[in-house]
Amino acid sequence: MKSLDIIFTSLYIIMNTIKLPQSLNVSTQTSVSFVVLLLTVLCIFFLHTSSLKQYIKQQVLTLVEFEAAATEVDQQAVRAYLSNHGGIDGQSIVFQTGEEAFLEMFPTSTVPTVNPFHDMLTFNLIDYDTATSQVINTELAQYRGVKSVIHEEQDLTTLTSNVNTLRILGLILSLILSCWAVLFVIGSIRSSLLSQKSTIQTMQLVGARKSFIWQPLRKSTLSKLTQAIGIANLLLLCLGLLLLLLYPGLLNYLSLFKVLASVLFVDVIVVFAVLITTFAELTRYLEQNFYDTNLV
Repeated sequence: MKSLDIIFTSLYIIMNTIKLPQSLNVSTQTSVSFVVLLLTVLCIFFLHTSSLKQYIKQQVLTLVEFEAAATEVDQQAVRAYLSNHGGIDGQSIVFQTGEEAFLEMFPTSTVPTVNPFHDMLTFNLIDYDTATSQVINTELAQYRGVKSVIHEEQDLTTLTSNVNTLRILGLILSLILSCWAVLFVIGSIRSSLLSQKSTIQTMQLVGARKSFIWQPLRKSTLSKLTQAIGIANLLLLCLGLLLLLLYPGLLNYLSLFKVLASVLFVDVIVVFAVLITTFAELTRYLEQNFYDTNLV
């Protein structure tokens, strides 16, 4: 008889355990996906801060403006200097006539007899360095026919400052959204437990341990969490491909190891955080309702 009682009790527990609802609802999954995506992007951004600053620096143009009386020989001498300099990206050298510059600014106008724009050259450095830039600017200014050498140093300072600002704002935003996601997870778990209050209480009365009740909740949480993380990583991949399509040169400044490490780190942290939160909520609920015998 005792054996039959144990069998029937076990079957009863198992049947009621299967009826436990999903731990994370759709809105919670969406919140988790969004937070995982944001945290991963921020982690990649933090690990590549120095590389991104270098990329930004190299996008800042140096402009060589020629005098109106500069000859083609003068211009060729400057172009030869730029092409042969090891610190200058040869593919970035672009020559623009004064007429082209005027029409670019005023496409519907006719080039006047006295054009305010002069012929010019623009280029980027391969590995930006302030000292190297100053040396190049000084040497270019000595060439015959060169009116001025303009380096957008102010823009560079502004862009670098914006990167630092983004780091701070991103950290604050990630903390806020992480707390928001945790609240969603807690609310979803509590709703799940309360909706099966009578079932869980019955399982406790027939002797089911916390670990036994925890198993289906853990499996449900992991299943839904895997879907949420998968969606976040898919969106991250699409975002990365879009950025590389718009800025192909950015690929040279990204480390695949750092990107994968960021993805793995955030995914593992989120999984552990949600599982710990779920287990804590289950423990709190079971301890709070252990002596409640008002079964539905």
